[in-house]
Amino acid sequence: MTRNVMIVEDDVFIASDLSEILKELGYDVLAIANNVKDALSLAKFHRPELILMDIGLNDVIDGVHLASILKSEQQIPVIFTTAFTDSETLERVKSLSPLGYIVKPYSTDIIKVTVELAFARIHETIISNASSEHVFINSVQGMVSVNPDDILYLEAFDYYANVITESSKILAKMTLKEVLETLSLESLVRVHKSYAINIKHIQRIKDNQIHISEHRIPIGRAYKSDLFQRIKIL
Repeated sequence: MTRNVMIVEDDVFIASDLSEILKELGYDVLAIANNVKDALSLAKFHRPELILMDIGLNDVIDGVHLASILKSEQQIPVIFTTAFTDSETLERVKSLSPLGYIVKPYSTDIIKVTVELAFARIHETIISNASSEHVFINSVQGMVSVNPDDILYLEAFDYYANVITESSKILAKMTLKEVLETLSLESLVRVHKSYAINIKHIQRIKDNQIHISEHRIPIGRAYKSDLFQRIKIL
């Protein structure tokens, strides 16, 4: 799976160098913005998984302020890139809980380690909240709270996965396999290469299909035995 990023940097040479490094490391650079207006519109359009954000933007607001807007409005995590290491800047940065802080001048190794660790944390972004009754799904719609019991089924969608509930369809920024591994719920069972279902919501199994509400989910031959071992048959 190719992870994607966006760069916000007002120095064209640094932006180009950073983009080349990320591409060499196997990341998809969706866009480069050199000002606040473009950063906001490009982030909204591309919905990157991660933004590398220069703090010292020569604009109406700096990168820390811009990151706070993106976090509030679009729930996109950031790694800050900066030459600033003063206490005031660090205090402002810490309040946003960024996924990394890269001090310029940087090396390829520093970029590699910082971005890899950031994506390792992003991979775990379906997390339980304090009540443990809900999970937060990192989706193209933002961080969406869902009660696991309300999940009807999961559907693979390219490198993402649709999380289907009775009232919503959430496109998670993870593969079907990653969602299953992260949720780790006994009630979620893989029944097809492209589907996993919540056995609590099965209403009927007929003609090699699972009926859940108005949905019909096919049963793959390789998954049938495991499914029938997980449900009670009288």
